[in-house]
Amino acid sequence: MDVDYEAFGYNIIVYNYTGNKSYGNDISFSDIDEIELYKSEE
Repeated sequence: MDVDYEAFGYNIIVYNYTGNKSYGNDISFSDIDEIELYKSEE
């Protein structure tokens, strides 16, 4: 199920196994090591 986190007022940071940061809603969950969701201050 695709979730648009921005629609809930959240930004999302995805740390994949290579240590790179990806930003966005289209995420391959098999590539995710850690997900941080934090409330946007905007």
